[in-house]
Amino acid sequence: MKKFTLIALVLAALGFGLFTFYEGQSSNVATTTNESDTQATEEQQDFNLNPPTQEEQDSGNNVKEELDNEKKPVQEAENESSESGKKSVSVTLAYAEDRGSSIAVSGFANSSSSGNCTLTLSGPNAKSYTTTTQAVFEVNKYDCSFDVSQTKLSKGTWKAQIQYESTKEIGVSNEFDFEIS
Repeated sequence: MKKFTLIALVLAALGFGLFTFYEGQSSNVATTTNESDTQATEEQQDFNLNPPTQEEQDSGNNVKEELDNEKKPVQEAENESSESGKKSVSVTLAYAEDRGSSIAVSGFANSSSSGNCTLTLSGPNAKSYTTTTQAVFEVNKYDCSFDVSQTKLSKGTWKAQIQYESTKEIGVSNEFDFEIS
């Protein structure tokens, strides 16, 4: 009987020890998790979630204006039905850039039929230059790309405009200013 009591006491002590060990491990995991949560919460508190101040808004607006002045935005013009009975089409002049020896001009027409693009450049001293090319179909629009030699143009401020015309549709882009230096 003494052996039985001794074995029971050893098993009870071993069980208590395992129970204590297991509880200690669970408590460490919970503590670590709580510390991580606390750290994450503290890191999140470093962000300013308040509405922007007037100074921050002004700074953002200044950056927007600088970007607008640096590269003119895409310009679009919705055209009304023409007198010729052709359906009006939206024409966008994407850019006109001085590339050293030439001026690159690009735009597109939201058209469903093949047509021609006519580029008109109006410059200083009432100078003008006009050229026409066939539009190239790209996915759901017709691209109009031009490369004009600078020898045909003088220095100064120029205006570019693209007209698109097919047998069924017609449209004109807004004017786009650019500088030749």
